[in-house]
Amino acid sequence: MFKEVKKSILDYLQLSGVPEWKSDIDGYLFSRDDGLVRERKILDRSVQYLVRGLFDNIGLDNNFTVHSFRHTFAVKCLKSGMKQQYLMQILGHDDPKTTAVYTKLIPHDLKEEVMKKYPFPFEDLLKELI
Repeated sequence: MFKEVKKSILDYLQLSGVPEWKSDIDGYLFSRDDGLVRERKILDRSVQYLVRGLFDNIGLDNNFTVHSFRHTFAVKCLKSGMKQQYLMQILGHDDPKTTAVYTKLIPHDLKEEVMKKYPFPFEDLLKELI
């Protein structure tokens, strides 16, 4: 876990009534309950609403959602060389076709990949062909 993420989670837990992290604490990390008894999870819709508000504040359009984080994670794992069979298990998919939906590259990624193989301007290629 990145140290910044760990610090943020520990800060959140302190604010929500968990003074010290212990591995035997039961319940949900992100809970609607305060304190050590954390039986009610934060609803998915609440997280979606919160993140949508953050995205709106920084000017991202409606094409970005909470689910975008999952897609970004999957693409970055593949780009870093992770095998698709591992990623499939991490994402909890049984069918490789489902994982393929998550790993669709955006135009920037595609251009980056092409530039690794053909790092010359398209115009130069046309001059060679014509």
